[in-house]
Order: sequence, then structure tokens, then C-alpha cells
Amino acid sequence: MTKLTVTEDSTEGVDSVFHPIIKEYGRSMFATLINAQQATATAEVLNIIVGRLQNEHGRTALAALIEAFNQLSAAYVAKMDWTPERIEACRKELQAVLQSAVLKPVSVLLDPTGRPIRH
Repeated sequence: MTKLTVTEDSTEGVDSVFHPIIKEYGRSMFATLINAQQATATAEVLNIIVGRLQNEHGRTALAALIEAFNQLSAAYVAKMDWTPERIEACRKELQAVLQSAVLKPVSVLLDPTGRPIRH
């Protein structure tokens, strides 16, 4: 297992299309927003699946998971020194990259220390 040395401006282990975002906004903000984007996309897929199965327990569990993620994310963001304007600017840049880039089929989810989580 390779150990990464991750600093706030480190782009190690992240696809190069995201490097300018990390350099501008920092690894923590990038990680928070990319993880939120991926969690939202995953929740949307799960919601479709649960809806097709017509499973109320699944809907309840998914709603609880989404609420927990939102609370944790909000608590983390509240502790950071980020303005809403800066978060929105980063989110817009991230969305533009995600919409235009052809990414390698690997996860860019990051653990709390900023290390990539590989599947």
C-alpha cells in the first residue's frame, strides 16, 4: 500500500483535470464538494431503484442516510473558513469540469485525510 503525503494544495492521487480546482480552492474544499456531488448522484440512482422496488423500508433508510450525510457535511463546512461565495465558485468550476471531462474510471472519493478511496 502506497502512503500519500497529502497537503492542502496536494494534487497527488487526483485526476489532472481537477488540479486547477485544488490549487485555487484547496484539497479540503475540493474533496468536500466532489464527495457531495458523488453522494448526490448515488442517492439519485438508489432512489430510482428503491422506487422501482416500491420498498418503503428502503425509502426510509435512504432518507436517513441522506439526512446523516447532509448533517455531517454541514457541520464540517461550518468549521471551515469558507465563504458561501467561494464554495459556490468552486462548485461551479467542479461542475464544469465534470460535464466536459472524460475521466478515468476510478473513484475520486477522498477519505477525511484527503487520500483517494479506491474501489
